[in-house]
Amino acid sequence: MAFSTLTNYTIGNSGKFGSRNGAPLDRFIVHHGATTGWQNLKDTLSGSGREVSANYTIGNGETVGNVDEAYRAFTTGAASWDSRAVTVEVKNSTADPNWQVADNDFHALAKLIADVSVRYGFEINDNTVLTHQEINLRYGASYSTACPGDLQRRKAELLALANQYRNGPATPKFNPVRWMVSGLV
Repeated sequence: MAFSTLTNYTIGNSGKFGSRNGAPLDRFIVHHGATTGWQNLKDTLSGSGREVSANYTIGNGETVGNVDEAYRAFTTGAASWDSRAVTVEVKNSTADPNWQVADNDFHALAKLIADVSVRYGFEINDNTVLTHQEINLRYGASYSTACPGDLQRRKAELLALANQYRNGPATPKFNPVRWMVSGLV
């Protein structure tokens, strides 16, 4: 089984996956769960209902393995794109119309992107880390969607953070106000 070492645990997915048909893993595709319910999102991706899955699910600061990276998850509705990508569904902290993501989940997502990009040898940029919406708008594949919600607006920030994680730990800048307020100075 191939899951990131960042994975907290794995859950089954009722066989909702397929062959990658020899496609190289050279992309990461970001989705949002369109739900604020963590258990609801995990149940949707692991249950026998909808024909949807993802390699990973992120929520409440946890990274959960759903579909082994050796297999194509059923995520975008475009097999040719899912075959080349590790995919993730991220729980939302707020509902429509903003579909925001909590900071701890945003950081978990950036760490996972960094980990996957290192293991499969691709750079982190606007062409290798894609959103579901971009698969449709830029390439005409999949279907029209607002997915991944606020993560689309924050994509540049996500790429920058993922690159920080990829390139090693950043040294936090000293903020004297923060230290004085906390009583540490």
